[in-house]
Amino acid sequence: TVETRMSALSRRTWRRIAIGLAIFTVVYNVVEGVAAIWVGVDGESVSVLGFGIDSLVEVASASVTIVVLVRTSPSLRSLRITTVIIGVLLLLLGVSALVGAVMRLVAVQKPITTLGGVIVSAASLSFMFVLLRTKLRAAHEIDSVVVRKDADCSRG
Repeated sequence: TVETRMSALSRRTWRRIAIGLAIFTVVYNVVEGVAAIWVGVDGESVSVLGFGIDSLVEVASASVTIVVLVRTSPSLRSLRITTVIIGVLLLLLGVSALVGAVMRLVAVQKPITTLGGVIVSAASLSFMFVLLRTKLRAAHEIDSVVVRKDADCSRG
């Protein structure tokens, strides 16, 4: 039927969008992660350094998402493995935030505001909401738990 063909077309289009979003996430977060780690080390800011580590976790999550999405029909086993990997990455993200907070408390480090840190944060926040919403829409349109979990990782 026409409706079935339209649905398949829409699904293919949203799958391509999801792949594009994941590729964009990888490229952007590599740049953001390197910049944040450099600024964090240079400015001795644990929070900016943690922000860089968060970016690298997002790179890993988006990378495994790409692997699943480029397969025509991934097996249930590979989907489960991918969601477990993304879940572990989310746990690592939480642990890195906790470790950073403990390090700041132990060192009695007051918050340090650096221009580089502000620039990296502002750039990220400027489009992260749109990226998150679009990933969630793509996840809904193609009924993908993997894309939904990757979006969760983008919430960071």
